[in-house]
Amino acid sequence: MQKLLFDIIKTFILAAILFFLVQTLIQNYQVFGASMEPNIESGEHIIVNKAAYITLDIETFSKVIPFYDPGEGSQLHLFGKPQRGDVVVVKSPQPPPENLVKRIVAIPQDSVEIRAGSLYVNGYKITESYTKGISPNLSRLTIPQDHYYLLGDNRDRSNDSKNFGPVHKSQIIGKAWLAYWPLNHFGTVQTFAIEPGPER
Repeated sequence: MQKLLFDIIKTFILAAILFFLVQTLIQNYQVFGASMEPNIESGEHIIVNKAAYITLDIETFSKVIPFYDPGEGSQLHLFGKPQRGDVVVVKSPQPPPENLVKRIVAIPQDSVEIRAGSLYVNGYKITESYTKGISPNLSRLTIPQDHYYLLGDNRDRSNDSKNFGPVHKSQIIGKAWLAYWPLNHFGTVQTFAIEPGPER
């Protein structure tokens, strides 16, 4: 009887640890609105990889590891930094508090501009076959350190950085990874390369 009780407790503990890990690493999210059409439709359910941009504070580690110099920058990105073209879920910088799904089009130190409905990053016109609608003009803007410029794929029906400006990295919940419902939309969330070249 004692062994059975021990096994039950152990099972519950392992289940709790597994549940905690899953909740820490991934999150499901339902898309509301048409801002990401034609690639993600309203009502779709997606899985967000919350570990995609996880960082370690190397400076903290350097205090407990003798003779270790973290060098320039104290943040180590285990799986990579947010990139142009990534679809992410972010906490809205505006009230009411809600989560938004958008695409990163510019990263820290990039310049971004919209002229006659076309997106320019670092002075290069970006060919965007994945978008819908016409975006209003945006005067040239340089993205601050640790910030990202986000747009919806449905440019004239999206509440995004055109309205609330660049978003700080701390507001990014994770990278949209997998669409799982409805079943006819099952598959990975598609990223599109946005490679403008250096500032000019």
